[in-house]
Amino acid sequence: MSKLAKIICRSGEELEYDGSIPEHLDIKGGEITYTETDVEAAYEAGKIDNENRNFLLNLLAEYEINPTVLEAVQLYRSRLKRGLKPGQELFIRMQELGLRHHLELKASRGINISGYELPSVDLSGAIIAGDIDMSHSIVRKTVSLDASSIGGRVGMEKAVIGDYVWLESSEIRGPVCMTRVKIEGHVNLNDAFIEGDVMMDGAEIGSGVDQGKAEIGGVVCLAEAKIKGDVYQKDAKIRKGVNLDDAEIEGEMIQEGAEIGKFED
Repeated sequence: MSKLAKIICRSGEELEYDGSIPEHLDIKGGEITYTETDVEAAYEAGKIDNENRNFLLNLLAEYEINPTVLEAVQLYRSRLKRGLKPGQELFIRMQELGLRHHLELKASRGINISGYELPSVDLSGAIIAGDIDMSHSIVRKTVSLDASSIGGRVGMEKAVIGDYVWLESSEIRGPVCMTRVKIEGHVNLNDAFIEGDVMMDGAEIGSGVDQGKAEIGGVVCLAEAKIKGDVYQKDAKIRKGVNLDDAEIEGEMIQEGAEIGKFED
């Protein structure tokens, strides 16, 4: 059982968790019918995880001040279900509330936030059936996708990110595309499973790239990339090799214990 799909209850019993919340805690008919006590009881019983607990409590507190927040949540869910872009301000608002990996996201076609200007992106622990498209976006701080499960590709082509990018322990069933991305900080893919290629050709990375213990089903392309720190691939499995053509790496290339296949054109 994946660590992304289980909850450890107080008894130590492992229960499968699909990212949904109990029906009696959800929004019905434009109003909230649950209480803080209901949320805490569901959490203690292992029926919801901490991410859903925080979201439900945040939503409850916001609702007391601004009941229209429910309309925003329902609109966000509806747009994702239909494969539409959520809207820049709506996405930021849902990030503030902590809406990350409910069943609606798991059943969605993906999240398209390409071209947005955002303070940060936090989809850590998210379960998303489709792609994440952040191409041409500007993110002032961090992008966190650690411990997430993504059913398609992760696209950050030509994005500008003001801090680090975190994909540690994520499961991605497609490629990670960072062609010509500009990232001020570190890129962490440590212990990630990526079914496709990792394309970082022409990328500008202000620190290092960590792919230690990652399993990558395609090629890692660093052609023409400019990396200020180390490229760490210790104990990684990279099936189709590493392309370093014209790459500029100011730190060390660390590949101790790595299994790297021959690069294929």
